[in-house]
Amino acid sequence: MARFLGLFLMAFGVAGPVTLAPEFIGFWETAAARFVVPFTLFTYLSWPLMPVFFVVYPDGKFVPEWIRWATVYGLFFTVSWATFPEVFGRPSVALSAWIFLSVIAIFSWSLYSQIYRSRRDSTVRYNLGRISPSP
Repeated sequence: MARFLGLFLMAFGVAGPVTLAPEFIGFWETAAARFVVPFTLFTYLSWPLMPVFFVVYPDGKFVPEWIRWATVYGLFFTVSWATFPEVFGRPSVALSAWIFLSVIAIFSWSLYSQIYRSRRDSTVRYNLGRISPSP
């Protein structure tokens, strides 16, 4: 988990934002290859790893088990966004609805995974981040 966390944080810190701003789309179209290749590699490495990071942190396990399929969907969504920023920049009504629902679903699944993990692993002495007094 430590190597994965280090890789994710380094890639995320170096990668450019996948935004819908015209200057970033213009950068992709006009920049020299020595700038575009690292930018693209770190973008493809960092953004798709974000849903995985949110789901497997802190112990590196998918908890609950079904969350791995939600993570595969999150990987598909972020790779498609990074691959086609122009399409996501000017979406149709149906694509806008899919984008909105996908982002809400990915973050909801990630939050649910962390809450589920915290409640499952909680004990009498450690309950959802609050330390109870010793008996």
